[in-house]
Amino acid sequence: DNCKKDRACFSTPANCEPSGSSSCFFASTRGVNGNSDNLTFELSGDSDGYIAVGLSQDKKEGDGDTVYSCVNENQVAKFIRATLNNGVLTPDKT
Repeated sequence: DNCKKDRACFSTPANCEPSGSSSCFFASTRGVNGNSDNLTFELSGDSDGYIAVGLSQDKKEGDGDTVYSCVNENQVAKFIRATLNNGVLTPDKT
């Protein structure tokens, strides 16, 4: 509801309505308490294995990008942060 008001929203397909459809992927981000240096993300989508979002500091994908994933591992939700380089994800040790 607050897309373009207090958060940026991204979806596939473009007209995705995550509260009413399980067949789309949706991400939103906003500053915590209005602080653009501290962000919160919301991800949703229909997936058996994982859902993820990648962040890049440039226009090239896979050149040191950070990927945040929510993973279903044997019915246990895990949060994984990884670095993407040349198509290879390397999970952080934290």
